[in-house]
Amino acid sequence: MDSTAIHRIWQTMQAQGFAHVAQMAMRFVEVPLFLHYWGAARYGEWLVLFAIPAYFSIADLGFNSVAAHEMTMKTAQGKREEALTIFQSVSLIVFGLSAILLLSITLLSHTLLSWMPRADEAVVGIAQSDVVFYLALYVIAHIQIGTLQTGFYSQGMYGRGILLFSTLQFVEFLFAAVTVALGGGLLQVSQVYAGAACLGYLAYWGITAHYLPWLRYGFSGFRWRTVVRLGRPAVAALMFPVGQAMNHQGMRLVVGFVAGPGAVTLFVASRMLTAIAVKLQDAVGQALEPEYARAHGKSDRATVQQLLLHGMQATTWLSVVTLGAMLVCGERLFPHWTGGQVAFNRILVLVLAASTIVNAVWSNVMKIAYAANRHTKIAVIFFLGYSAACIVALPLTTAAGPVGAALALLIAEVGIALCVVPIALRMAEIGLMTCIGAVGKPPIHQALDLVRRSTLRFAKKGGEQDV
Repeated sequence: MDSTAIHRIWQTMQAQGFAHVAQMAMRFVEVPLFLHYWGAARYGEWLVLFAIPAYFSIADLGFNSVAAHEMTMKTAQGKREEALTIFQSVSLIVFGLSAILLLSITLLSHTLLSWMPRADEAVVGIAQSDVVFYLALYVIAHIQIGTLQTGFYSQGMYGRGILLFSTLQFVEFLFAAVTVALGGGLLQVSQVYAGAACLGYLAYWGITAHYLPWLRYGFSGFRWRTVVRLGRPAVAALMFPVGQAMNHQGMRLVVGFVAGPGAVTLFVASRMLTAIAVKLQDAVGQALEPEYARAHGKSDRATVQQLLLHGMQATTWLSVVTLGAMLVCGERLFPHWTGGQVAFNRILVLVLAASTIVNAVWSNVMKIAYAANRHTKIAVIFFLGYSAACIVALPLTTAAGPVGAALALLIAEVGIALCVVPIALRMAEIGLMTCIGAVGKPPIHQALDLVRRSTLRFAKKGGEQDV
């Protein structure tokens, strides 16, 4: 790997680190804040309502992610006009799909909500449908931002795109938190989220036009054959957000419908602790993903192998260290964090931590296929694994409450790992023992080298400014 690629990876990891720290900070503030002003029952109801439109965050049908990979491979080959054609074709399709999403949620929300146990009679009926409608607008605005992010992704500026989006999300949460503190209910908070997200999309559009003037909306570049060509990998890519929806919103809904809103609050709060490690894994994986696409575009197999081994090593050890620290400190901090309204469940947290470590083993290796738009088989495994987790969670949650749902997740993670890792290693032409040897060694040398490179670059910039 050349120094430019390492610099891009490091910049993206810094942006991802900021994004995930911001996300975790927002979630950690959200729990005590919403519990204090709303109580456990109403907050649990909010979590369930938020999960319904979140299921439809897949409304781009996978086109955004596939377009990002394809545009990156084209720009790596110097074919910017072809990258623009892909963007304009996909953006029009995504606009149309978003309109269908909004109409579908409007029509279906009444039926979906009639099945849900209601924790607060003050927010039943049409008010709940309105909440879901505004949260759907929030989701749609984020989908459009995702389309614009393909430009930053393809130009090696993915870190900047992530930083902008994270800042917008922080502003959205800040407005929502103030609304809750001022006495706002579910409807008012959902309206604030929707309004802030729509304004954020317009701001993101303007910033994109400044940094990437070649990336513009339009009809002239639309090619139906481009849409058709991207259709198959897009549908396959769709299985990833669907699987993630099953993993997060699906498990949340299972716990809510089986055990009630109070159990949802315990499950979500406990999972947030282990999510610290997941965020670090994502920061590494998403930083490497654009580089996988560039390496595929240049047919550079040696770089692909380096990225794969170093990525698995980093995600695994980050998870082990982070979860170890969380298990030591979590029990003491949990009561203070939740204001004493949610009891710490040691078994639940241990099972969730185990599933997170297993996830770290395979979550990076799937990127090798995903970045090349050759991910159909892995996507099916991903989707079936988390769908099965939701099904298995029904009887397990009935028997053991939130711990049963966590056990279902652990079973799914082990099954996915056993299927995905061999596929990725064959694609990279890496042996299993080579992989185990790389993952088994703590990445101390790589971390020190990265710090050294960053220090030298910072010192160089400082010297140039002094001159």
